[in-house]
Amino acid sequence: AFEWARQRARSGAAVGSLGLLDSVLPPGPPQPGDGSNEAGYVGLVARTCAAHGLGVDVAEIDALPAPEARARLSALMERDGWLAEGEAAGLIEPMIGTIRVHDRALSRYVPGPWAGSMTVLRARDRDPRDGAPPDMDWSPLCTGALDVRSVPGSHQTMLLPPHAAGLARLLT
Repeated sequence: AFEWARQRARSGAAVGSLGLLDSVLPPGPPQPGDGSNEAGYVGLVARTCAAHGLGVDVAEIDALPAPEARARLSALMERDGWLAEGEAAGLIEPMIGTIRVHDRALSRYVPGPWAGSMTVLRARDRDPRDGAPPDMDWSPLCTGALDVRSVPGSHQTMLLPPHAAGLARLLT
């Protein structure tokens, strides 16, 4: 949404408002020595599954090395009837692949300034490891007013019941 609004404004089109849903400013290019975090990718898949009702202890998945985390998450998905036996790994790998592609794209993205105002809807239930500051790092790029509002839920659940109702009230 941020880059879309910048491009629309640059082309002379009007941008009525810019709102971001729990979006932290991308971190920029990876630093030397940074590698992929395969276990972290499995943890993101586990968080998404938990948000959709899978009985998974995300802390347990986070504590495991990537291969064991994949196997455990697969077993839980099959145990809870999400997928037939032997099919979960076939779903987890493409999800991790998608996260990996997004991660690479974000690492290459260098955002420019936004001349307007914007609203960031920040999930109230944050992962304590994300370390995002209150403004989600957008202040340096937003030359207009920056309005950060706390909304119920986590990044994964803010658009799902029961949190979606609170978000809808804020948007209307």
